[in-house]
Amino acid sequence: MHSQQLLSSPESCIAAIEACAQIKDLEAAKGIYQQYRDLAINQSTNDVLDNRAYTALIKAYYTSGEEEDGLRFFERIIQSYNGTLNRDELARNLTDTFVVDGLVDHYLTTGNLHQALESLKANELSRVPAHVQ
Repeated sequence: MHSQQLLSSPESCIAAIEACAQIKDLEAAKGIYQQYRDLAINQSTNDVLDNRAYTALIKAYYTSGEEEDGLRFFERIIQSYNGTLNRDELARNLTDTFVVDGLVDHYLTTGNLHQALESLKANELSRVPAHVQ
């Protein structure tokens, strides 16, 4: 799939990234993500669609066998929240979206039910204060 400047809405970019993930075309997914990023910057959006776009790209990394690069991308996004007033909320929302819509979906698609459940469990445990665990 060749990404061209034909995608004019955040939703269409996300759908295209998800399609690239399904066919394991990481390079096309990254190109479309760049279009999404440019579109989001031009429209000054910073909303839940951003998390869906990040998650779609991370899932493309996973389906292409590039899990470590996907995790690095996730960590870069989390670090980009440093210095914002709602850093914890942004990080939690991205983590929830990443785990449920990204990791769990990927593991279920690949038939790894155990890893899907472990991802959900780890995400839930991360919400429990350390003194309670």
